[in-house]
Amino acid sequence: MLGVLIALGLGAVATEIGWLIDVHNAKKAIGEELGEILGQGRERVRLYPCVERKLTAVGSILSDADKSGRLSAVGDIGNPPWRTWPHNIWDSTIGSDTAGHFDRGTLDNISGVYELVALIIHYTDDENDAWRRLYAIVGPGRAISHDEIVSLRDALSSARLSNRMITGSSLRMSQIAVAYDLPVDQNTVTQWANAPIDRYCAPIAQPKGEGYGDSTMRDMFERAQEHPITRKSLGTSK
Repeated sequence: MLGVLIALGLGAVATEIGWLIDVHNAKKAIGEELGEILGQGRERVRLYPCVERKLTAVGSILSDADKSGRLSAVGDIGNPPWRTWPHNIWDSTIGSDTAGHFDRGTLDNISGVYELVALIIHYTDDENDAWRRLYAIVGPGRAISHDEIVSLRDALSSARLSNRMITGSSLRMSQIAVAYDLPVDQNTVTQWANAPIDRYCAPIAQPKGEGYGDSTMRDMFERAQEHPITRKSLGTSK
C-alpha cells in the first residue's frame, strides 16, 4: 500500500513539473508574440500625429472641392501602415490545457492585451477600406458632386476613428504590459518601435499624372521585394 501511495505521489509531482515546463515554454512563446504586438503598437503611437495631419489635409481638399464643385489635381495620398497584429500563439495556448495552469492574474492581464488586439484588427480592416475610398480623390482633377463629397467625408471620419482607436488601444496594451510585468520580448519590441516611419509621415505627393481608379498599397509588391523578411530583418522600410 505504501508503495502505491509513493508511486502516486511521484506521478503527481512529475505531472506538476511537466505543467510548469509547459507554462514556462508557453510564456516564452507568448512573450515573443507580445513583443511583436507591442512593438507594432509603439510604431503606431509614433505615427498618430502624421496620420492625423494627412487626414486633415484630405479634409481641406474635400472642403475646397465642395465649394467649387471640382476636385483639384491630387497626388498619391499614401496609405495607413498595415501590420499583422499576431495572435495565433495565444489562441493555441487558450485552446490547450496549458492556459489553465497560468496564475489567474497573469492569465487575466494577457487576455486583456489580446482583447485590445481583436479591437485593433477590426479597426485595421475599417481603416484600410476608408483609405481605399479616399483614394478616389487622387487624379488629374474632375467635377465632383456634393453627394460624393458627403460619401468621402464619411470615409474620412471612418479613417480618423480607426486611427484613434488603433493608437489608443496600442497605448493601453503597452500600459497593461508594464503595469503587470507581462512576459514580453523587449528585443522584438525595439525592432518594431524603431522602424522607419518617413514614408507614412510624408505629405500628400504632388500630382504626377495619376489617373483615377487606382488604390492604396500601390507599391506594396515592390517594397516586399526590395525589403524581404529575413532572420535579421523584419522587412520594414521607409
